Amino acid sequence: EFYLERIEEAVIILHSLRQHAEHMVVRGASLEQRVFCQRTLVSLHFNLLMLQNYVALNSTAVTKILKKFDKKCGAAIRPEYTRAIVELPFYRCHTLGNLVEESERLFELLDSAAWSVTVCQSLPIQPADCLALLDTWQHPRRVQEAAH
Repeated sequence: EFYLERIEEAVIILHSLRQHAEHMVVRGASLEQRVFCQRTLVSLHFNLLMLQNYVALNSTAVTKILKKFDKKCGAAIRPEYTRAIVELPFYRCHTLGNLVEESERLFELLDSAAWSVTVCQSLPIQPADCLALLDTWQHPRRVQEAAH
């Protein structure tokens, strides 16, 4: 459940950041706005990489636990459990890998030489919006507590 919630939140945040970035590219934005959005994106990317590490660590732990169980008990349950576990969404990292790649592509878009550095005072993008979304992902309990 934890993993799927983080993936869902990351999809929403990345979609919002993409909309902001595309809007900034089309309408032009100040360097400050661009850098702020890049920082938010870097933070999201870091959290996605941490989630990938979490998945890898748990996968390794389960494998070692099953191996030790088989050795201590003389059983052979590891192959059966391993086949069942790898089918779980937690161990299928395709979506997570795609999110990491998408965040990298979006960062490149913001960092590209083709970026128009035109300062646009009427730009409706508020950097705080990006941070608010990211904060809900980093601190889900704060959001839940605030809702109650």
